[in-house]
Amino acid sequence: MQMTNYNFIEILDSETGKIKYYKFNDEKIDYVFTESRFEGLDISVEFVFEGVSRISIDAFQNFDCSGLKLKFLKCSFLGQIPHKGNNCEINLNECTFKLNTFSITGIKNSIYKLSNSLSQISIKWEGLENCEILINKFSIYEMAFINSSLSKLKVVSNKIEIKSLSFYHSSVVDYMLSDINYLNLTIAHSSFGKSVFNRVTSNRLFYQVVLSEEKADIDNYVLLFDSFELNNCQFGMIQPELGKTPDFKVCFNELKIINLSNFNVFNVKIGRLSYQGNQIENVKFFNCEINNISFNDFNVEKNFRFELVKVIKGGNSLDINSSSLNKIVINPSFFHCFENITFKNSSLMGVEVIHFELIEPRDINRFRISHKEKIDFTRELNFLMKNQNNSYDATKYKALEQNLRFKSEKWLSMDWVILLMNRFSNNHGTKPQYALISLFLLMLVYLFFLDIEFKSENSYLNAFSFFKDNFSYFFKPLSFVSDIEDVNHQFSLKFRMFDILYKILYAYIVYQFVAAFRKFNK
Repeated sequence: MQMTNYNFIEILDSETGKIKYYKFNDEKIDYVFTESRFEGLDISVEFVFEGVSRISIDAFQNFDCSGLKLKFLKCSFLGQIPHKGNNCEINLNECTFKLNTFSITGIKNSIYKLSNSLSQISIKWEGLENCEILINKFSIYEMAFINSSLSKLKVVSNKIEIKSLSFYHSSVVDYMLSDINYLNLTIAHSSFGKSVFNRVTSNRLFYQVVLSEEKADIDNYVLLFDSFELNNCQFGMIQPELGKTPDFKVCFNELKIINLSNFNVFNVKIGRLSYQGNQIENVKFFNCEINNISFNDFNVEKNFRFELVKVIKGGNSLDINSSSLNKIVINPSFFHCFENITFKNSSLMGVEVIHFELIEPRDINRFRISHKEKIDFTRELNFLMKNQNNSYDATKYKALEQNLRFKSEKWLSMDWVILLMNRFSNNHGTKPQYALISLFLLMLVYLFFLDIEFKSENSYLNAFSFFKDNFSYFFKPLSFVSDIEDVNHQFSLKFRMFDILYKILYAYIVYQFVAAFRKFNK
């Protein structure tokens, strides 16, 4: 039967409290930690050291841990912890340490688990390749990674403060910090894959970014994060101290922010910004480049600003889902820069847009969203413009909303007819020239039926001569053809009914003409 683990246990003298002997799988041994101790044993299982109070200074000085799984539970180290070997797994749980500085060097394809210790120590990891570092409730004073590649780094420390966290010429594929405070984060020539910060507190996200001075092209030195999530953290600023390279920009392919207030983002390039949270306040994005923005379940309490934010052209989008953008300040306007806008169950009321540029109707029409969402979005733009006393653009968005509604109404329904007439008479209050054209066409139709009326009665009159002799009649909405004297023609009942309809339409179009002109004074 294969064993699940090997156990090393320290046995104390009940009278003196001193170490009496050690047991290894119920075998009494004199404790000597050497590589020969593992000869002939199944190293695929875990070796557990429990309650060993004095692991000697030189026990792991030159010990090669390759291929071993070592777990130390409630042990006390007088010297170095395991620090050499490949394909090993080292687990330190509830241990104490006499030294306060350790160096782990040259480990490959290995896992280190450090947990449940209040001994403040500093660790330098150097030359690691494809390793996992998992730290849970373990007090770290300083930690540095040098020339190392990590498949995973996870630090969960229950609000224990880390003075310094540094990366030099290193890479991390999966990076997570949770429930910690740190005072200093230094990054030099390093890259990161998926990064998640949960409930992390610091004055700055980055403190120092060291860049090579060998090349002149600053674009080659963008600090790149593939995916970065900040969840319920507290940062004063997301901006590195850049020293001699002030134009350098940190780049996030994806930056997800959840419930984060009271911070500034300066000089950052973001592929996709996703913001989620309630009662967000005191946030400013300044001099940033952003390709895509998404607001989800988001609202602002006060003071949320985009200043000198440039929307990167090419495949960009703005997604607003179950959010209220009230109290967001945008300077200058960037709504019009997005090629696609998704708008669901949200509101733009209260957005302060300085130097707003009209989002053209043709741009809104090409957005890849449902017809109802387009109607909702244009209605919100209408309210937004009214809220900023921009009646001119508000009228344009109102017209676009009505035209979108016209397309969704049932054909020949009353609403469809009304929207059709408003559209072609003055485009819902925005085009007075439409009213003039409608008047001209209405008169041509009237003259056409008038000429038919005269010919049907074999009258010597024709429409042109009638129009010339009674020119003013066509512009009097309260006069009718039966009131004209000296015509020498008895108008039929059908034509008199048509004449009344003409006067009604004429009055309506004149009103629409005046209403369209008032768009500048509403």
